Amino acid sequence: MATFFPQFYLLFFAINLVILVSSLDDAFIDLFFWIRTALRRLTVHQHHPRFDLAKLHGRAEAPFAILVPAWKEFSVIARMLETAQAGLEYQDYMIFVGTYANDKETEAEVDRMARRYRNVRRVQVPHAGPTCKADCLNWILRAALGVEEITGRPFAGFVLHDAEDVIHPLELKVFNYFIGRKDLIQLPVLSLEQDKGRWVGGTYQDDFAESHSKEMVVRECITGLVPCAGTGVCYSHRAIASLSAATDRAPFNTGSLTEDYDFSFRLKQLGMSQMFLQLPLRYRSSVEGGSGKAAVERFSFLGVRENFPATFRTAFRQRSRWILGISLQGWEAFGWQGDLWSRYFMFRDRKGLFTSLVNIIGYALLLGLLGLSLGSQPLVRWPELSAALRLDTILLTIMRINGLLMVNRVVQRYIFVSRFYGPAHGLLAIPRILVNNAINFAAAVRAWRLFILHRITGKPLTWDKTAHVFPTSEELQPFNRKLGEILLEWHKMDSTTLEVALQEQKTRKLALGQILLEWNLISEDVLADAIAFQAKLPRSYLDLAVLARTLALAPRSLMLRYGLVPLGLGEQDELLLGSAVPPSQEAVATLTRHLTGPPRFFILSASDLAQGLAFMAVGGAIAKPLDPGECRLLEDYLIHRILGDALRPEVPAFPILEDPEQFKVFLTDPTRLPISFPRRLAPSHALLAQD
Repeated sequence: MATFFPQFYLLFFAINLVILVSSLDDAFIDLFFWIRTALRRLTVHQHHPRFDLAKLHGRAEAPFAILVPAWKEFSVIARMLETAQAGLEYQDYMIFVGTYANDKETEAEVDRMARRYRNVRRVQVPHAGPTCKADCLNWILRAALGVEEITGRPFAGFVLHDAEDVIHPLELKVFNYFIGRKDLIQLPVLSLEQDKGRWVGGTYQDDFAESHSKEMVVRECITGLVPCAGTGVCYSHRAIASLSAATDRAPFNTGSLTEDYDFSFRLKQLGMSQMFLQLPLRYRSSVEGGSGKAAVERFSFLGVRENFPATFRTAFRQRSRWILGISLQGWEAFGWQGDLWSRYFMFRDRKGLFTSLVNIIGYALLLGLLGLSLGSQPLVRWPELSAALRLDTILLTIMRINGLLMVNRVVQRYIFVSRFYGPAHGLLAIPRILVNNAINFAAAVRAWRLFILHRITGKPLTWDKTAHVFPTSEELQPFNRKLGEILLEWHKMDSTTLEVALQEQKTRKLALGQILLEWNLISEDVLADAIAFQAKLPRSYLDLAVLARTLALAPRSLMLRYGLVPLGLGEQDELLLGSAVPPSQEAVATLTRHLTGPPRFFILSASDLAQGLAFMAVGGAIAKPLDPGECRLLEDYLIHRILGDALRPEVPAFPILEDPEQFKVFLTDPTRLPISFPRRLAPSHALLAQD
């Protein structure tokens, strides 16, 4: 014992002291929150009933602008916009989406949504990305203010959202009701309920359930400042105008990776009022139980829901950006300004720089002590260690207090998590504390490393984008739409024409899309957009240069058999594939067996698919474009195979394309081949390559 204790005593004492200070800090927030809650129930709630959501519908609608920065968000942005358009119970709003010139996939998705929805605008950032989120937001804001000048109607508020957000249907009505009273309104941000086996994703569920129930409430009550979450926040026109005037139309600080946090502090300095708004709701959710799925009632707040990172790497990279922006850049920008309470909450914002490291060092020390005590020749014996600790009454007292405060922390976490997600998740939140600490440790180490390198080299800190996943259809519980219903909703045809087409479909046993194309009632792009919307797949467009580079990445025979075209590689090196219809289960299973990982699928127009398949069929050699007659003939054939009932799993999708010689015969004299199909009257604009 004598060889061990003097060497580790100071480290052991220092770690316990840091944990004590941090735990007392957390306990103060707990105590303040529960006392405030009790007093409000005894006073405010006795005389003032809770806010009635019915009041929201009585207020005349003012115009709002929703700002969405998007870098490499092509896999989620369309579904986010579609979900918002379908769900928002509000009419007078516009959505501005900022994209970069070197992100063509996201540009194409936003342009597709802009063609469909009149209130969607794509804003082009004039330089290559990624820069930082604040830079993208500044350009989006300039476009929104430009629309104000053209229309002469100023927006009442500017709402920030991310590309993976699920926006509550009443969100804009809430902002419309309260924006005249406050210059900043932040709604709670919560995680969608995670599977119980998703330990990393579950930590976000736990953190936001507690912080947006308690921490934000206490901070607003004491300081009047609401640190924004970067989404689900609305700024008044006055707030935007004031900071724009002071910053040459760039109110979002491009020197910060957490521009929302920075924005709140600068509004506070201008004396503008802020609000964290909690409106409680109850809803029914379907969860897995012992005997299958069961409907349960859940508590929540009216706010934003989203999926957070589900892997350790993506989680600690995202949190390192938060630490960089809030703790390090915030420290640089604001120092320790303000009164005592403001400095106290700055301390809370920055303590994670050190406590995240101390927690893991403490775990390592305990494991080391255990290992030394269990060795063949133990250097530490627990009775001797216990005796030594009893002699050091200060250290022993600190350890006992830390133990009690840890119990309090566990109880608090259980209360708030179970309140939102049920008792099973509340119990799982307890062991997830260890996972959370591990993620925070890795994030703090990375944040320190990036910040030190930034200070030494002067290299700017850029947008370290998190790969986002939009909620699944099951999570959103959507209504499955038929193709005809979608086209009616988009005003692409009237109900009488649809009825006639449906009767024709019954007679001829063809797909509705094929009939509509034959009759020139819709364009190929509209049909592809509708199929993508129906299948909940992103839309894409063919790039022959990319196709030429990716021909060797997938088995050509399988591509031709299932009518698929390589579109490139994704951020995780997964193969991106395009088709005119959703792939069959057989196609997905077959391709997954041949590839190192599952591919991602996109919807193409029939023309784009025709170009791509023809390009692959002839080995990629580029020659003269086909004349209009040849193009139309090839497209007719492909559309017949794609949309008609001839496309069956057991039959090759495009038999003539699997034989280049037959393909050449087809282009020169299709009557020599045993194929038949209806002809369309619509002109084709496809350009194909052939030998």
